[in-house]
Amino acid sequence: MTTSALDTFATIAALSIALAGFTGIVVGLGNVRIKRGARSYLSFARLLESSLSVTFFALGAMVLVEFDLSDRRLFQLVSGAAGVWGLGSLAYFGPKILPHAMKSVEGVGVTRIASSLSILATILLLLHAIGVVAPESAGPLLVGLVMQLAVGCLMFMRAVMSGAVADS
Repeated sequence: MTTSALDTFATIAALSIALAGFTGIVVGLGNVRIKRGARSYLSFARLLESSLSVTFFALGAMVLVEFDLSDRRLFQLVSGAAGVWGLGSLAYFGPKILPHAMKSVEGVGVTRIASSLSILATILLLLHAIGVVAPESAGPLLVGLVMQLAVGCLMFMRAVMSGAVADS
């Protein structure tokens, strides 16, 4: 794997952990009380899941370099794991977030964009894992991880718009 790919994975991991940390600061310092099952709770939970899973898979790719796998195998392995995780995440959060999103005007657009990004990222990662999309390149894996990081950012926006921070 090239040094630039390793640097990119490190940058993605740093950004995703920073987003999760910033969320913790906002919730902690803001003395925010979030009720389980509320829109803001689901948005924060999805944000943390998205950010921390991106961190895990970006760092995982960097660790797997040490196992002397070919680049193709490494990228496919990490893409496959991230894609399967994405399917599980969609199955878990989809039915919980969408009904709440449809109740509020401001949540519908953000949730639709985040859901679309998450679906597209999962499809891209799975296609990359089975070798359909650029199997020799880290590009689809990096794009999939960045798309999932964008989902985390959108969920932060949605949580703020739903009043979680203002209701402290």
